[in-house]
Amino acid sequence: DEQRLYCLDEDHVSVLSVPGGAEVQRIAVSQAGTSLAVSPDGATLVVSHRPTAQQLATVPSVRNDKKALKSALKFREMLSAYRTADGSLVGSVPEIYDRIHKVAFHPNGQVLLVYATSDPRMTGAVGAAMRGVVNLVEMPARTPLRTGFLSLMTDAHLEPNTAADRI
Repeated sequence: DEQRLYCLDEDHVSVLSVPGGAEVQRIAVSQAGTSLAVSPDGATLVVSHRPTAQQLATVPSVRNDKKALKSALKFREMLSAYRTADGSLVGSVPEIYDRIHKVAFHPNGQVLLVYATSDPRMTGAVGAAMRGVVNLVEMPARTPLRTGFLSLMTDAHLEPNTAADRI
């Protein structure tokens, strides 16, 4: 609505009024990451964060693998959705991602694009070209879609192809 500015901090998202910059709301986000997106209708805020053991129990790919759980707690990220009206948690996407650099909603609000790269501490690829993946999440259901696109982007600029004139 261009009347709010969302600022991600270590443990919360500050919602500031525009113009003026007064904080009008604070949404608690434990272990917040570096990415957020607001749905086109302004009703939902999605934030990247480090997972908790309880959240990882909802992720089928790791919930029964102790080694994977340990690694996920240390190096991976998840996404959670919050209601912008009151800051309440709607729920988390039951998927883990590598280092999330950018999230963006499709203009129709039904798909969330997630750009993530491997954490160099996990792969040992410090200084190497970062290979990333753009994953899709069905919204508002928060269902990870099994569609992903490999990328060598250095600048995570996600722009949905609404005209369907290119891949």
